[in-house]
Amino acid sequence: MNASRSQTGGSAERPEPIDAALVICGHGSHLNPDSSAPVYDHAARLREEGDFAEVREAFWKEEPSLRNALRTVESEDVIVVPLFTSEGYFTEGVIPRELRLDGGGNSDDGEDSADGDWSGAGSSDAADGLDVRKRVWYADPVGTHSSMTDAIVARAERIAENPDVGPETGLAVIGHGTERNPKSAKATRDHAARIRERDRFAASEALFMDQEPFVENVLERFDAQRIVAVPLFIADGFHTREEIPELLGLAGEFPDYENPSTVEGREIRYAGAVGTDPSFASVIAERAREAFAGPADVDDRPSGLGSRSPDRDEDGSETETSEAESEVQAARGAFLKHVEREIDANGAASWGELLLSVDGEAGSEEEGNTDEPRTYELRHADDEDVDAASLEEHTDPSDAKSIARFDDEGEYRPLKSAPTLAHGWRLVGLDSRDLYRAVSGFYPASIANWYREQRGTLDVTHYAETAARQTGMYDPVDELEGKALDRAAEACCADDVCLKRRVWESGETDDSGEDSGDTDSEGRAIDAPPGDGKIPCREPCSLFIAAAREFALAEREEAKDSGGRPRDSETEHTTLTETDRETLDAILAGLDDREGVESVRPGEASDPRNHYRVRYLRAKLRDLDGEEPNTDDRATTTETASSSGGGD
Repeated sequence: MNASRSQTGGSAERPEPIDAALVICGHGSHLNPDSSAPVYDHAARLREEGDFAEVREAFWKEEPSLRNALRTVESEDVIVVPLFTSEGYFTEGVIPRELRLDGGGNSDDGEDSADGDWSGAGSSDAADGLDVRKRVWYADPVGTHSSMTDAIVARAERIAENPDVGPETGLAVIGHGTERNPKSAKATRDHAARIRERDRFAASEALFMDQEPFVENVLERFDAQRIVAVPLFIADGFHTREEIPELLGLAGEFPDYENPSTVEGREIRYAGAVGTDPSFASVIAERAREAFAGPADVDDRPSGLGSRSPDRDEDGSETETSEAESEVQAARGAFLKHVEREIDANGAASWGELLLSVDGEAGSEEEGNTDEPRTYELRHADDEDVDAASLEEHTDPSDAKSIARFDDEGEYRPLKSAPTLAHGWRLVGLDSRDLYRAVSGFYPASIANWYREQRGTLDVTHYAETAARQTGMYDPVDELEGKALDRAAEACCADDVCLKRRVWESGETDDSGEDSGDTDSEGRAIDAPPGDGKIPCREPCSLFIAAAREFALAEREEAKDSGGRPRDSETEHTTLTETDRETLDAILAGLDDREGVESVRPGEASDPRNHYRVRYLRAKLRDLDGEEPNTDDRATTTETASSSGGGD
């Protein structure tokens, strides 16, 4: 580990700042805000330390998505650090694929590479390369760093409340593990082995949830009377808060497990996820520095969508753009001009559920009045006439991220463009850069994609291409096609569910549902309203893909019900599957249990009462009756299956 920083908090000479952006990639969750909390927390610490030109977050299952992350970065040089505990499926397949570091991501058999041989070093092998003009360094996952061993020991010391804990105590390092990928368990075993070599603890063993040796056999693996268990996980979620304590046999029930607990006469102390420890930020920085010391993995600066072309104002006239000006700078300037025009014309501007107005009487920055530049205020559009004194005041643009994470009821919002933004706040005193940061916090990558659309360079990925690159549990989504895809778009992408405007289409060549084979082809137009929002949706989001998986599996049932034969779209006969009947039963039961229906979160796509599934079934029932789509008749569905983050 770099001598400039120690894992346990000691420090020596500070390293020189790096003139590059740091992008921290996490898994994220459609259900649990705690999953991404460490990413935000460590990013905030590193941002405050100022060792990188920028620090950004990106997620697989949250926003900003991995797919949009790089276009939100102003710096030309970018270091990507996966905040994962081990090598494997995500670090060697999903993340390089979604960032376009590997040229598209799938091997010939349609599965992600699992051996780390993703095509990166030197330049991108993708047909289009990166979707930005950047040079990218891709670091090893944080969890495999040798200094993580010290972090595990420090965690054990804290939970044992004894800095000298060791000789009479066994240390269990707990990982997830999986028989599908041997690399998943390697980091956990390596850390346990390093600790064992120090001869500090009575024993040091790696235990796993999904492979041998199992967590539930902890007492069989240790002879010591006292055992400290440290989970090698990034975040505290279901696994660390509920499942592992139960497997260890801790007394009590979630969330009130006894810690320490006496289990069969022995004491077990249980620590939280090691990735939540504040010292973890230094390991992220060290991984970034290690990667940056070597050659860039991908260099797409000379070409690609980030290359300059004449910018045009909204009226179509060309504007001057410096060759040295980054795309983010240009997008920020164009957005500010757009906002100024709306404010001058209407007294305020709108963006999603935001109301943007002038905070004070100073002139416009765009008009060159730099002596008294305008400052701006943001608030919920519904709060336009609310007395400012009754709104909670914020001045830090980064507060937008925390405001955007929960709705009025305190429920998690995995979809930032859902029309469920919380009320009762205002952001004030924002200059033009702060305004851009705040709006991007509420609606990640929205300005970047809007700007590209204004210039005619928005790169749209249609459903067939997005579906084709999915692997693992989402592999079935490429089976969703034709009318089923239309119903899915109606269920998930209407204005009362998502405020973005869908610009992607099916990617199918015709009504047969066949893939066009041309990744630039929009193919058959989806028969569902695209929405009316300003913000373009350039690709199916992760929530849509999660819902599409459930719809595809349901349609697979229908195919089996009809003999498993391909259906002719001209004579397609829609039927109710067993999954559809489960959803109907759940809805009817929910009429007697309103709270039970409303408690289902949008990310719980496997729950029959899920909002997206209810809307999908309603569209299917309409097809059964031969009715045309009724774009004005969604209130009933909304009232029947309200969901906190799903748009109602």
